[in-house]
Amino acid sequence: LPAVFGKKGGKLSEFIVPMLKQEPFIELSKAKATWIWTRSYVENIAFAIYLAATQNPFMKGVFNLGDIDVTEYDLLLKLKELSGWNGEILINDTMEDPYNYKQNIQLDSTRFRILSGYHPPVSYEQSLSRTIEET
Repeated sequence: LPAVFGKKGGKLSEFIVPMLKQEPFIELSKAKATWIWTRSYVENIAFAIYLAATQNPFMKGVFNLGDIDVTEYDLLLKLKELSGWNGEILINDTMEDPYNYKQNIQLDSTRFRILSGYHPPVSYEQSLSRTIEET
């Protein structure tokens, strides 16, 4: 599964909460800013799981699910736009990370989409807007 977001922020809380509190900045390491992790809105992933379980009895195997592949920096820019946050996104070249961001986590859901006919019912922008409202 991808990183799921929605209800109360989920995997996006670390970005949304400081924005809603009108913190002056959010700081990312250069490695994290360019890192990509496939994400999906909770309602979209629930629908995808429903399709996987019920849509096609001949659809067998393991499937990757996910909707959005963007860098953390691009995700922050979109959240900033949608939330109306006036702070700055700072990229720190010398910041130490607790995690290794050298390898992206990107899931290719093409096979699942073709076999099931899946299309996310909630758009990228709408899913982020809802998540901001629910946080």
